Amino acid sequence: MSHRLLTRTTGLAILLAIVLSVSLTAAPYSSLNTQLTGPLGALDLAATVDLMGSYFKYTYDLAYTSANVGPGEQPPQVHVFSVENMDDRAYTNATNSDGFTNPSYGQFWYEIKWIDGYLALGETVRFTYDSIYAPAEIPVHAYAVNGGAAAEGKTLGISSAAIPEPSSIAGLAMALVGVLPVLRKRR
Repeated sequence: MSHRLLTRTTGLAILLAIVLSVSLTAAPYSSLNTQLTGPLGALDLAATVDLMGSYFKYTYDLAYTSANVGPGEQPPQVHVFSVENMDDRAYTNATNSDGFTNPSYGQFWYEIKWIDGYLALGETVRFTYDSIYAPAEIPVHAYAVNGGAAAEGKTLGISSAAIPEPSSIAGLAMALVGVLPVLRKRR
């Protein structure tokens, strides 16, 4: 009888480990659609955070939808996009789909900042980076360098909560499954 219980417990532990490993692979985690507004105009921002197993992939699609300009004036281009990182949390693999200069960790301690780009009215650009830190709602900024005009809002960005290591989660689950027979036997 104890052999059967041990076999059943082992089978449950293996099944739980498989379920945990599958659930910790790439999966949508969170998203937030917002609008940045200010003297620059309005920009639609779609933020998506995907859990990629041991890290989060942050993706921002920024669309320049309207400019605050007078009659006959040219709308300014967006030259800078930045996501606050006030706690200086580590990130890697910053990219973009246009000609912005990608940031590297440690370059700007308080923000993740793409610079020297040219986003014109009616265009969209995608910005991405990876981090082990879970998302939280944080401030975000877009600037037109030549005029100093800005648009600001909120989006998803790095928080202080890190992802637990998958093997730690699996180990904890297996320990809990292993304790069940002992608790059952005492009853």
